[in-house]
Amino acid sequence: MTSGEGLLETMSEAIDPVGLMQRVADQTVELIPGADGVMIGLADRQGVSFVWGAGVNASHVGTRVNLDSSLSGLAIRRRQMLWCHDSETDPRVDKEVCRRNSVGSAVCIPLIRERETLGVLATSDPVPMRSPKRMSPASSTWPTPSSSPSVSRVNSRA
Repeated sequence: MTSGEGLLETMSEAIDPVGLMQRVADQTVELIPGADGVMIGLADRQGVSFVWGAGVNASHVGTRVNLDSSLSGLAIRRRQMLWCHDSETDPRVDKEVCRRNSVGSAVCIPLIRERETLGVLATSDPVPMRSPKRMSPASSTWPTPSSSPSVSRVNSRA
C-alpha cells in the first residue's frame, strides 16, 4: 500500500459516520466517571432506536424506546440534558427497559444539529446514584452552557 492509499484509507475511516459514532460511544465510557455504559440512539417520530453502544450497554444495541414514555424521549422532546438518579423511582423512565438493560441511573443528552434533534447519547450505571459525584452532570466533566455551544443552544431552546 502506498502512503497515499494509506492516507485515503485513514481519512475514509475518520469521516465514516458509523465508525465515528461508535468511537464517540467508546470514548464516552472512558471519559465520564461513573458511566459504565453508553448508548447512542437515533430518533424518529415514535421513538428512539439505539444503534451504537459501549461498556455494559454494548449488548443492548437494538433497544427501542418510546418518545413519550422514556427519559431519552423526554430529553429529545425538551432538547435538554436530563438525568435520573434512580430508575426505580423516577416516573420519567421506562422502568421495564431500564430493568432489562440494568440501568439504575442515567444521563441523557440530546444530539442536535441546527434545528433538528437527531437522537440522544445516554450514559448509564447499573446502580442508582447514591453519591452526587458519580456520573453527575454537576461534575466538572460534563459540559455546561458556558463551556459548550451545543449545550447552550439546547438549553436556550428548552
